[in-house]
Amino acid sequence: MNQEASCHFICCVTDSEDMKNPVFPVIIAVLLFLALLSGCSAPLPTGGSRPAGGTTGPAGSDSVYLTMHDQSAKELLGMMRVVNSRFPTAAVNSGQVYSPATLRQAALDMKNAADKYQSSLLALKDFQNTETEIKRNEYLGYITGLSAAGSSIAEAAAAESTGQYALAMNYAERAETRLERIDAIPDPASAHEIQVMRVQLDDYARIMREKLTE
Repeated sequence: MNQEASCHFICCVTDSEDMKNPVFPVIIAVLLFLALLSGCSAPLPTGGSRPAGGTTGPAGSDSVYLTMHDQSAKELLGMMRVVNSRFPTAAVNSGQVYSPATLRQAALDMKNAADKYQSSLLALKDFQNTETEIKRNEYLGYITGLSAAGSSIAEAAAAESTGQYALAMNYAERAETRLERIDAIPDPASAHEIQVMRVQLDDYARIMREKLTE
């Protein structure tokens, strides 16, 4: 009996009523021994299943971080551009009517987005690559810096709207200092917008200083 036929015979016999005959278990034992020698693997028990090959689990924190890094960098870049367009000089130069309320809202939007990404990044655990975790931690400094700058700009605009020009100037200077110390900037475009924002803040502080002398 060849290998394939032996295996087929074993599978059929083990499922038949003949197994009740006391002679058959001995025959089956002999056949199983011969079948194993010829390379036949024993059948799985009824209802069993052969383990599947290695499966891919959910994406690790490393890949999630890389995706979130690119997404957050792009979104925050767009928000910085909006904030920069809402400062007094920029608004006038583009033909818009300057409004402290509009500047405040744009700054708050940037802050809230940064806070959202900060929470998501902090929630990432169990990195497979230590270097990736270090990069995450450094990038958190960038996110935190934008959040702090957005908060100070919003406070400056709020103070300006109530005529507290000295306070508005102080908040603007605080925001500029925070941006000056920011690091782990993700790309040249973001670095450019941060530099533009610093210039705008310096100009804004000058305008508030002039209002104090009027």
